[in-house]
Amino acid sequence: MSAADNIFKNLTVLYEMALSIGQSLELEKNCDNFLKILLARKNLSYAAVWLREDKLLPQGHPNQLQLSYGKPRYFIKERSIKECERLREVFQNKDYLSITEGSPYFQDFVHENNIKSGTYVIFPLSNLGYLKLYSVQAKSCFFDEKEIKQLDKVFKKFAISLEGCISHQKMIKEVEERKKAEEELSQLNETLADRIDKEVIRSRQKDVILQRNARQAAMGEIINSIAHQWRQPLNSISLAASNILIDLELGEDEEQIRKSCDFILQRAEDMSGTITDFMDFFRHDQVISDIDIEALLIDIGGMLQAQLFSSNIKLEWHIQEGFKLKTYKKEIQQVLLNLITNAIQAFDGLSKEDKKISLTIRQEGSYIIELYDNAGGIAEDIINKIFDPYFTTKEKGHGTGLGLSICKNIIEAKLHGEIQVQNIDGGALFQIILPESLENLND
Repeated sequence: MSAADNIFKNLTVLYEMALSIGQSLELEKNCDNFLKILLARKNLSYAAVWLREDKLLPQGHPNQLQLSYGKPRYFIKERSIKECERLREVFQNKDYLSITEGSPYFQDFVHENNIKSGTYVIFPLSNLGYLKLYSVQAKSCFFDEKEIKQLDKVFKKFAISLEGCISHQKMIKEVEERKKAEEELSQLNETLADRIDKEVIRSRQKDVILQRNARQAAMGEIINSIAHQWRQPLNSISLAASNILIDLELGEDEEQIRKSCDFILQRAEDMSGTITDFMDFFRHDQVISDIDIEALLIDIGGMLQAQLFSSNIKLEWHIQEGFKLKTYKKEIQQVLLNLITNAIQAFDGLSKEDKKISLTIRQEGSYIIELYDNAGGIAEDIINKIFDPYFTTKEKGHGTGLGLSICKNIIEAKLHGEIQVQNIDGGALFQIILPESLENLND
């Protein structure tokens, strides 16, 4: 073939390739129209278009390449690769990279099946990615410098067409997503009122059941606490009454009998006060006040004194003298009572010296309340469930699973705070964070 014939042939190929560009807005079809001419006219073995992931996907990575086109398909192996640093370095100074078998870097560029020899020629496609051409027979670059200069203009035009395809592809996807969203919104609007009504009814029913069960659980705690509180005074009253009968039979003087009667009256008054304390405890108020937290803890300690004593548990607290907590008194009282009761129950069946429940309360902008017990902590597989309603580790009939759930509900819904728990130093640490001020938060 003469030089003139060769030039004519090359120009014909370039012309065909140029005409094929942009005939389709579909990315794969546009690539196929363009590259099948180059494959056929230059007798190449394989052609591929690798595009940067961030050009194709909203959350794509700029250094990751995706295979957008590869032909023949039996060569295709990898479809996603990390961009080669060497390529970026080469294209800073050259318009192409030719790499042949025997090169120490040849295998770095092999991402296809059954390629062990031949030559790759790689061209940049603007900032979109790369065009990768391969010939199994070539032992060196299969384009001369003149051809490369001619092809460079065609490849730039091809890159522009790819940008158009990508934009078209994104636009179609956006239209489809918008259409889908509009359809979903339309369907949602059609049934929204019914769904809201059903959810409101279901939520109210759940709240009613939860509140009823919570009241029953609280009443159970009251009865249990009263039973503990009254056991010793009743024993004392019974003993004093027996002494009166003995004194009467022995003919003791009136003064001794009067002392025994006074003792019985005092114990009865104390027991009446216990009932008043418990009834007052569950009469929630709506007033934010400055609470003497230490006095509050003394009251709670008194309520739980019998359980603490019978389980040999030490309750202690660390609070700055005169510390005041500005919040709802009855709510914080119920939270602390539930948490301390829960800590006491954590020691059930545990043979341990030095049982301890410790409270620390401080202010660091927000109020921070920390309650720690050394009862061995909470199993890791359930620690994330302990605030769920009705979740309990106790045997059936020995717990409602509402105590901690009620605490969480009060802290978040009424006190606008948060509660969390973690295992630490052989025990469980509950931390409550409350806002410095509740003013305007419950409006």
